[in-house]
Amino acid sequence: DEVHMMTQSAFNALLKTLEEPPLNVIFILATTEPHKVIPTILSRCQRYNFSKVSDKDISDRLKVILNTEKIIYEEEALNLLVSLADGGVRDALSMLDQVLAYADNRVNLNDVLALFALTSKLEQLNLIHALAKGDVEKVFTILGTLIEKGVDIRRLTSDLLNLVKDALIYYKTDNPNLLLFLREDEASGLTNNLSVKDLNIMIENLLKAQADYRFASDIKNIFEITLLKVMTLIAKEKEVKVVVEEVKEPVKEQKEAQIAPKEEPKTVQKEVKVQKEQSKAEEESTPELQPFMEGIPLKERPISKEK
Repeated sequence: DEVHMMTQSAFNALLKTLEEPPLNVIFILATTEPHKVIPTILSRCQRYNFSKVSDKDISDRLKVILNTEKIIYEEEALNLLVSLADGGVRDALSMLDQVLAYADNRVNLNDVLALFALTSKLEQLNLIHALAKGDVEKVFTILGTLIEKGVDIRRLTSDLLNLVKDALIYYKTDNPNLLLFLREDEASGLTNNLSVKDLNIMIENLLKAQADYRFASDIKNIFEITLLKVMTLIAKEKEVKVVVEEVKEPVKEQKEAQIAPKEEPKTVQKEVKVQKEQSKAEEESTPELQPFMEGIPLKERPISKEK
């Protein structure tokens, strides 16, 4: 087991045995990090990649154990243990043993949170809502309280990502059946305070923070800077939205003014009317008088009467 922990010298010593293995011996090399095993060993092995055990199977197995031992447990606490196990049955059983020893053969959510220095979903939601409002003081007050409890920043970042991802899925689909970490009312509360762009801003920056944790000695500092950046970007997005709405209003009024029929000035209408009367008078005048009336204004010319 954990064969990747072998030194280079140990691998080389084993290699000689693997080149000419005895007929009555089978070596089974187990590891979670096969890339650390030297290629000369891997090339002489049949490789089988086992996937993680599903959360449902792990949960069912833990329930069988707890029911057999007649131990009282909370469903939510059990789900959290399964989530922490991340597909490993052995890890799930080890953590269950720790909880039972800590809580006197009971499994409840508060004990699991306290034992593994985790944050409750309520605390995580309060942190997200404070980020949405840009309340720097409240964000760092909540964060300070969590750090005093010894909360794992990496785990907190992952939990926040899960909640924001759920909120984004609910925003796009409006289907509560697709939610994994949030209830419908919790998802609705987040989508009311955060736009799609706000949710994407959170996801992008939290993912970047996760990547930066690998190369940083002080991940707390990176997490705090990430939260400040998220609040700044969300506030900037809201400012842009307000400006766009203010610009759109006069444009709308201008379009309505263009669509509305324009009233011609009364002076212009009067001139058109006079011009029409003059044209009519000119047409109705007798053809015999036309040559003699060229110098006479239209208003003063005689009009022939129909017989």
